[in-house]
Amino acid sequence: MDSNDAVRFGQLWALAHENYGKSPSEGLLQLAFDLLANHEFDDIKRAVMTHLSTSPYVPKPADINNLIAGDPNSRKLEAWAKVESAIRRIGSYQTVVFDDPAIMVAIETMGGWIKLCEISDDELPFRRNEFTKLYSVQPPTQWPSKLIGITEARNAGEHPESVPAPLLIGNHANARLVHDKGAHRRLEVAQIENKGE
Repeated sequence: MDSNDAVRFGQLWALAHENYGKSPSEGLLQLAFDLLANHEFDDIKRAVMTHLSTSPYVPKPADINNLIAGDPNSRKLEAWAKVESAIRRIGSYQTVVFDDPAIMVAIETMGGWIKLCEISDDELPFRRNEFTKLYSVQPPTQWPSKLIGITEARNAGEHPESVPAPLLIGNHANARLVHDKGAHRRLEVAQIENKGE
């Protein structure tokens, strides 16, 4: 969220508390907004609705954060499933941008997209273990804007016009944000369907 979401977040948070016969103070509203600001408003709204339908207690930022983020180990395995699917469907030739900056950092640390795509099926469990150790459930402060594929690696210097735009993997809006806020920006971005992700 950003400052533009403050009013609608305040209304949502107040209504959620009103459902339990409570009224949050201005200070509590601001604190909740600050603690949940790293999430998208729509995700917060869904989590609040889930909380209201499943809990007899007034929602706290930690409750909403846990509903959005989920179990850390599950999130790591879900992230790896997205990576493994992309390895199999896309391969090493295409430059890619995942919708999660933590995935970008983990893959870069593992040697990059091209190297990761070169692994055999027998190596997948070992690389999964390495990935889950490197993947941080806390959002990183820096990440690459894209993970370079073979086509871009070969053509970027001499034939930049022959470099296709990177493919967005997962949620396209989030992947664009990852691309735009990462290092080494590039404006053109191709999209890939996120079926099965």
